[in-house]
Amino acid sequence: MPDGVKLTPAELAAMVAEENHPLCFLDVRPADEAATYPSPFPETVAIPLDELEFEWEELDEGDEIVVIDHKGFRAVRAIQFLERREFERLWMLKGGLDAWARDQDPTFPVYEGE
Repeated sequence: MPDGVKLTPAELAAMVAEENHPLCFLDVRPADEAATYPSPFPETVAIPLDELEFEWEELDEGDEIVVIDHKGFRAVRAIQFLERREFERLWMLKGGLDAWARDQDPTFPVYEGE
């Protein structure tokens, strides 16, 4: 699966709503950003992109992983890294949490940054 599969916020919302469809969310935003604006998704593992090469083994390659970040740029790099380590069930949120806030979850803050 080259560069993961990009999900629109509506597609991700439908996946989250499905019963018996467990997803693992990987938040690759910097630690301070993730702490200030916590992930709106359950089962989120926070590993900043610049630490992923050292901490990727915390992830289970059998899980279906949705990589999230602020606007989607870091997610692409994280997916490329994980694909090189033979992860196959990878998704990313197109437009990142910024798109999620604008299209699906008005309670999640829209903020500046990457």
